[in-house]
Amino acid sequence: MVTIHDVAARAKVSTATVSRVLSGSASVSSRSRRKVLAAVKALGYRPNAIATSLRRRRTFTIGVLVPDITNPFFSGVARTANRVLFSQGLAAFVVDTDHSVDVERRFAHLFEGQRVDGFLIISNDASPFFFDELASRVPAIVLVDRPRSDRLDSVRVDNHTGALQAVAHLAGRGRRKIAIVSGPKELLSARERLEGFRTALRLHNLPEVPEYIAVTGFSVEQGVAATRRLLELTDPPDAIFAGNNTLGIGAVSAIKALGRRIPDDVALMIFDDLYLAEAADPPLTVIAQPVTDIGATAANLLLEHLKQPSDWHPKEVLLPPQLILRRST
Repeated sequence: MVTIHDVAARAKVSTATVSRVLSGSASVSSRSRRKVLAAVKALGYRPNAIATSLRRRRTFTIGVLVPDITNPFFSGVARTANRVLFSQGLAAFVVDTDHSVDVERRFAHLFEGQRVDGFLIISNDASPFFFDELASRVPAIVLVDRPRSDRLDSVRVDNHTGALQAVAHLAGRGRRKIAIVSGPKELLSARERLEGFRTALRLHNLPEVPEYIAVTGFSVEQGVAATRRLLELTDPPDAIFAGNNTLGIGAVSAIKALGRRIPDDVALMIFDDLYLAEAADPPLTVIAQPVTDIGATAANLLLEHLKQPSDWHPKEVLLPPQLILRRST
């Protein structure tokens, strides 16, 4: 293994000079810098990451925890955040926690033991208490799609406004019997979308029918089951608002399995854009989250926090959703 001493010997300079060049110090002559860089290239020298971490008291790594990496929203956020972090010299380690609070906490402890510089987390837990406590030992933590706390930053979409837009659009298309397939109330995103849905019904003088409110989990299978129950009612809804992309996929499957037509028999609106949503039959109308903006904002907020850890006040960034009109409504 090539060492800093090998580089110094080839360049005919001291190891201190090599160290200053590699750290970007300005206190090195241009001639010495050229000699060191030429030696580094010729020898194929790579700095010892562990030694660098010990010296700088940083590992230049970030733990990214997501509930389901197959979900396009979660993977899109993680992918964008990784690009931003990588551009600044940090490595993101992405973990799928499989919607398990226990798995999430085990990986959080594992990453803490590896001395990560920070976390980006889409938590499975409705409360931030565990990560509030973790924040006392980890330099920076940013929550995504979850509320901030006194210690934690947060980046998320304006769920309430998105639900208002969804119902306003459906009502404007003449739909009067609007149902919702919602995620679990324990999660803020699902709760805000349901609250926005109920508020919008009142604003448009539409009835809130208890049987039209289906609260379930966030899986495709749960979306299928909830949609099927709605459509098998004696007086079924003429429009369904699916609370996220996986529930929306389940809703499409159930509607078609029952031989119903979209939007002739039942209109469908989904919170979250879907991969190939435009190519679906019919193309799906959605309330799209700004996935790229969420991931980039979360990563930049983390980087900002790492630069000034001693003078930091937790922030919450709320981003607007976008109504994308297609033919399912």
